[in-house]
Amino acid sequence: MNTTIREKLEEAVRRYGMRAFIYHDVIARECFSRGYSSVTPGMEAWAKQLTNSSKDTDPLVSLFLDRVINDFKRSPPDIRKPLNYKDALGKHQACGAYIHFKAMMQSTCPEGEWADLSKELDTAFYDQFLDADLLSALQSSVPPGDVGAIGAMRQCHIKL
Repeated sequence: MNTTIREKLEEAVRRYGMRAFIYHDVIARECFSRGYSSVTPGMEAWAKQLTNSSKDTDPLVSLFLDRVINDFKRSPPDIRKPLNYKDALGKHQACGAYIHFKAMMQSTCPEGEWADLSKELDTAFYDQFLDADLLSALQSSVPPGDVGAIGAMRQCHIKL
């Protein structure tokens, strides 16, 4: 596991408590480690997008941890629950798909419009509005996939 990711994860555990924040199976299955892959049957074509890099800096692991922390913090304290492996798997897959489709959007977007569009997409992603479409795109297509399959991206794509 990357040192920066380890430190950020340890800080979250210290702040929220291991039992409240994340189950041990997520750590034991090495979801934050180099080379971890969240590919499930039917998604084999997306292995590259769903596998943590072996590099020290990995946008997938960073986004995944940010999303896990963000989702926890945004949940009302009375209904917070620790992240289990099944939910972690879906979040990891959504993060991999988001990075992929966002890069596709950026390649078609006029440079001057990308900053605002990127913020709009990030907000939708962190609000969990894109997850169902992202996971559906992974299950029903092969790379490069169709940006139009992602609702919020479809709307942004139409604007272009």
